[in-house]
Amino acid sequence: MANAAINIMGDGSTYDVVTMGGDVADIQTRRINTGVYEVTGTLGMVPPPDGWGTVTNPVDQINASLTYQDSVLTLHTVDHEEQPIDIPSKVTLHILVPDAPPPQYDAPPAPDPHDDLEQVYRQRRAHADAVIQSLQDLIDIGEGTAETEERVLDWKRYRVGLNQIAHLLPGQGDIQWPVQPE
Repeated sequence: MANAAINIMGDGSTYDVVTMGGDVADIQTRRINTGVYEVTGTLGMVPPPDGWGTVTNPVDQINASLTYQDSVLTLHTVDHEEQPIDIPSKVTLHILVPDAPPPQYDAPPAPDPHDDLEQVYRQRRAHADAVIQSLQDLIDIGEGTAETEERVLDWKRYRVGLNQIAHLLPGQGDIQWPVQPE
């Protein structure tokens, strides 16, 4: 599971959804009635101690409460007299969402034996660096899964293999390139 922040407007529309590593494609919001909004496509709210619940704009002078039942988050907003009121600006919710699928990267083309081997090395190394950085970022911010950690280790092993043959360049015989991870 991943964390996301969603901003809901008074008409029930979504202002934006922010996440690192979460799948937010299925999230939908709608206004049901005055001061009542539904959010679907989430796994509920982020629980304490990490979850911060809802945030309302102090200028709006509203209170927000939530229920989660049958995979639907229901947001209720009321004014200072406890009367239902539509959101004047926006309300932010700290929600749980499924993990996004791992990013897919196109493998660099197989090297042509006539290509400059140093160029092939640089391309493969740059590709490995980009994949490692993307996966490591997820781990660093606490959004990485056990699968993410395994993938980053596989890519780091691949990069080490590339570095071990770098001293053979340029053209010191037949280069046995390490196998790129899936």
